[in-house]
Amino acid sequence: MIISAHCYPVYPDWLEQLLKAFEDQSVAVSYGKQRGADTNHFSEHQFFRTYFPDINQPDQGQPYTHNANAAIRKSLWEQHPYNEQITGLEDLAWSSWAKDQGYSIAYVSEAEIVHIHQETFKQVHNRYRREAIAMKQILPESHFSVRNMVGMFIQKSISDLSQARRENIFWKEFINILRFRLVQYLGTWQGYRYSGKIDQKLHRQFYYPPGSLTDKIPESRPIKPIRYPGEE
Repeated sequence: MIISAHCYPVYPDWLEQLLKAFEDQSVAVSYGKQRGADTNHFSEHQFFRTYFPDINQPDQGQPYTHNANAAIRKSLWEQHPYNEQITGLEDLAWSSWAKDQGYSIAYVSEAEIVHIHQETFKQVHNRYRREAIAMKQILPESHFSVRNMVGMFIQKSISDLSQARRENIFWKEFINILRFRLVQYLGTWQGYRYSGKIDQKLHRQFYYPPGSLTDKIPESRPIKPIRYPGEE
């Protein structure tokens, strides 16, 4: 059972629904619906709607899964754990392996969680660059050209802006939509172009960039701490 620390279930039978898929012995992994919180970017809400529909897929035809909200058959996990050497998309790498072994992947819309993000645009760029590097490791023959970058930026921006217009928040979200889609596909393109060494240094750069909480020094307080009996 896997759920991200910044997710929470919507319904009390969330876990029951997620595990029900394993009644079919061919199922290797199940994953559930995701929706965003008020702090998520508008474009990320559209991503959730696209990739996590309201209709179940007990045996989907492609290997996509998302381990923010998923369950994996234990015997298969013990046989083939996640690849911790890649920079991301370890869930996709695992489900691709499972599909190659002849197993099924189940999408369960009733197993719904809220996935909270409060990312800056720099963090969004970092995430998509990291995932693109991982995608090249998983699928070396895949590519993402400048033409792909521009085409996807235009296509997804128009789609998001159309949805924002339907929700009467076009001007409120206009700049944010364009910025999100720009850093998303710029990061993806840069990740596909990366040809350097993939090692622990790169992992630290992605997961603990300069300015992250691990690098921050707390300010000293202008008040002395309590001195308890026995302390020097």
